[in-house]
Amino acid sequence: LSESVTVYISSGPRFGDDTHCKAALISLIQSLAKLLPSSRQVVIFDGPHPKLAAATGGSAGIVNVRPDGTVTNRSVSNRVKEQNATTLLQHYAEKISAVKRLRASYPRLHTVVHREWMHQGNALRESMR
Repeated sequence: LSESVTVYISSGPRFGDDTHCKAALISLIQSLAKLLPSSRQVVIFDGPHPKLAAATGGSAGIVNVRPDGTVTNRSVSNRVKEQNATTLLQHYAEKISAVKRLRASYPRLHTVVHREWMHQGNALRESMR
């Protein structure tokens, strides 16, 4: 059965990319590889939201980017999260690199990295074609 299964995992920049988000993604990949060892896993990384890219000097999820480059987002508990936009993108790049490094141990793991923001649903749909 696992040979006929392709697992798609969609990801985008998150405030916890330097900690729990990256760890959870890696754990998910490892768990799925044990559960469905012959399945193909495709991890899709969406590009940064235009507001986030603009705040870091790039081309024109993120709720608010202040003029000083601070990204804010209101969590479910209504706490405001803040992080520098450049730092957020660096953590996202590190999460992508960590997943790419896993390919040495999991040959059926594939990554698709979009440079531009598509919205995670569209990025996922595009990768399934």
